Amino acid sequence: MLALTSQRPHSQISKILIPDGTRHPLIESQPRHPLLNTVAWDGKIAAHVLDDGESHLTIFDGFNGTPLFDQTLPRFSGLENLTTTNGSLYYQFSGFGHPTSIHQLTWQFGEWAGQVWAQSGTPDPSVKVTREWVAPLDGTAFPLLIARHQKQPLDAPLPTVLAGYSGFNVPYLPTYSPSVHDRISRGQLYAVAMIRSGDEWHRLGMRDKKQAVFDDFFAASQYLTQQPYTDVEHLAVFGRSNGGLLTGAFVTQHPKAARAVVIGIPLPDMIRFHRFLIADLWTSEYGSPDKAHENEWLIQYSPYHHVQDHTAYPAILLFTSDRNSRVDPMHARKMADRLQAATPSEQPVLLRVASQAGHGVGKSNQQWIDEESDIWAFLSHHLGLSVPPASAGN
Repeated sequence: MLALTSQRPHSQISKILIPDGTRHPLIESQPRHPLLNTVAWDGKIAAHVLDDGESHLTIFDGFNGTPLFDQTLPRFSGLENLTTTNGSLYYQFSGFGHPTSIHQLTWQFGEWAGQVWAQSGTPDPSVKVTREWVAPLDGTAFPLLIARHQKQPLDAPLPTVLAGYSGFNVPYLPTYSPSVHDRISRGQLYAVAMIRSGDEWHRLGMRDKKQAVFDDFFAASQYLTQQPYTDVEHLAVFGRSNGGLLTGAFVTQHPKAARAVVIGIPLPDMIRFHRFLIADLWTSEYGSPDKAHENEWLIQYSPYHHVQDHTAYPAILLFTSDRNSRVDPMHARKMADRLQAATPSEQPVLLRVASQAGHGVGKSNQQWIDEESDIWAFLSHHLGLSVPPASAGN
């Protein structure tokens, strides 16, 4: 019997012998190389390991944990949805210039055979992705993935969007977005901060250590403006859900560090978050405001409580949905109201509330298109990036 266990300091795949129940580790996460997902498959184990911002797929012997095969993936792509059926392994991946594709891997006639099972588009080789390293305040360097058009010169500050997440042990994998791909083709940089994601590294950025995540993200923004990429007037930050908490903390702690900020379906009130919808389930990640010592670290960064009157904030777009059953839309509403009342800046604080929509899953294609259109029109306007004209009939 195989079991995936999450034990400090890291996750592992173990073999449990019946009937005595003894446990024998087969595959273990390594520091900064978390074991993200595994599936048992015909006496083998397929494992997705994140290696400094890159997805790796390795097949192990299911009885002794010996590596059997490493499947080559495009560099800096995100692998998802490992599954097996009819003796084959299926997985999907995508990247900044690589539309989502589904692949099949089988063992045939004594060798591994892989093929494309389905694909949504053709990879664009003009998208160049580099991995650079940022050393934040505590010295724990992390990878920063930067995507740009390969012919884009670095001779002037470029419109740049920095994105991040860092929560719930979920890595922000590089995945394909038509919106991002279009912006890259028009001269924008898109960067993803791979911060505090995976096993013990994630635990160094949760609960009482959450401020380290915000410091990392700020360090990534500083890196981009200090290198020959961009400057503050051409930098925007983007986050959704737990990433909305990230960008909410960013703008309240560093109001002059970016030109524009997108705070998506956020959780800015960290003192009352657990009282709404299902959010009490998240106290293991953040801490409980009902416990005095945990309340102390939450109030230290809660974005809503750190909006300062008479502070000139940058252009801000908050967005949420009125049927969100996960993050109550009141969070975005009250944060927008507080920022609008506080800032004397001429830059707007906007609130977008989607009707008949939830947290993400279940949105119609049109709802996603409308949301993406508004977000990227906002970013393009404030970063000085051209917006393509509407096609005829739209």
